[in-house]
Amino acid sequence: LRRMSSSTYNLLNGFNLLVGLVMVALTITWIKKYRNGFAWSSDPSRQFNYHPFFMILALVFLYSQCKYNLEIKFIVA
Repeated sequence: LRRMSSSTYNLLNGFNLLVGLVMVALTITWIKKYRNGFAWSSDPSRQFNYHPFFMILALVFLYSQCKYNLEIKFIVA
């Protein structure tokens, strides 16, 4: 494997973080605007609105951060 410089790693990590945060922000905006927001016990029909938010947060954003950092950490000089 080719070694990556520290500045390239920081640039790619920042880009990965930015894309993930934009996805989370867009998901929250979509839920609030088109699915009438979040609710728990006050409106059971909106309880499911937490599901897409947590799916994006955990499976896309957090997983990509962990995967990227664990893979790249071993390649960086």
